[in-house]
Amino acid sequence: MAGNPAAVSFSDDRIEENAAYSIRTRRVKRLLGTLKVLSDVLMLALGFLLAYFARESFPFFPVPDDQPRLWNYVPTLLLHSATIVTMLYFNRLYHQQRVFNRFDQMRSIVGVVSLGAVLVYGMQELIFRNSFLYVSYPRSLFVYVWFFSIIFVVIGREI
Repeated sequence: MAGNPAAVSFSDDRIEENAAYSIRTRRVKRLLGTLKVLSDVLMLALGFLLAYFARESFPFFPVPDDQPRLWNYVPTLLLHSATIVTMLYFNRLYHQQRVFNRFDQMRSIVGVVSLGAVLVYGMQELIFRNSFLYVSYPRSLFVYVWFFSIIFVVIGREI
């Protein structure tokens, strides 16, 4: 029979191997995605903490006499991390790409973190005003947080 293609037969073992490989691949992808999110959260928190201490050490702006303690900024830190991670997700920076340019990824991170930092600056006033969680979030701290968040998220993505 010259015109009929040869029948392809798969054994049950071969199908089970492919299914096991597919399950392992999905697990690895899920684990890598989770690690990327956790890395970004950690880097944003480190950037916020370094910004708080850099505000005292690098006086590019006037340092207030009665700066609130770091513990008072924890709600703002959580809002900062949650907002920027959400924005990174909606900008598809957690979706696995086959090929990506590092400069394009860095440009996207700079844009998302910049917009997220501005949103957090405004949301912090709206959400925490007139509550026990409110603490003054000065512009000088905002600039340091913005700068160090960009640096640390980019470094975290490259490691």
